[in-house]
Amino acid sequence: MSFYDESIDLMKLFEAAESGDESAMIQFVSYVSTMTTENDILQGLKNKYIDNLVKEENAVGLIWKADELLKGELNEEVMQAVLAAYSLAAIKGQLFALEAIGDIYFEGKGLERDWYIAHNVFMLAINTQENPSSLAFYKEGVIQECNEDYEYAMKLYILAVDAAGEWADLDDNAIMARTAYKRLRSWGYEI
Repeated sequence: MSFYDESIDLMKLFEAAESGDESAMIQFVSYVSTMTTENDILQGLKNKYIDNLVKEENAVGLIWKADELLKGELNEEVMQAVLAAYSLAAIKGQLFALEAIGDIYFEGKGLERDWYIAHNVFMLAINTQENPSSLAFYKEGVIQECNEDYEYAMKLYILAVDAAGEWADLDDNAIMARTAYKRLRSWGYEI
């Protein structure tokens, strides 16, 4: 799904967003997010529209809000808000939010690292999404490797590279998966 269209007139987009058009708010936030220069007025409108989308329980707005919260100081209250936003976004159909939750527990972002929860969330993401990302496959592979299930980890690493598709040479998770796969092969493991 693409949210950015360069043929859109920014003023018309602003007017539509101001009238409450959720699609226009999403396009406006996407547009401002791609800007390379900071503009306080546009950033303020971006934050306003994200908050409006969250009030309407729009899944994309919920993900953006959680992403913005993760950029600040992380404490228990912030992490509860982040997890609630991602969870509601997942319930509303943005299943990538599951991967974001798994990543929080995998990395221990603002919470104690918990690979048991991360594993369960990554497996839910892998089994419910039509096209899981390289992140879920790679990090689940790491968990399996730490559990000494090397063959399964290797399969997950291959899936991580496949999930990245034509971007596999640029995707951090695919690159790390390819390296981990080669390392396990050099240790004598086969699938």
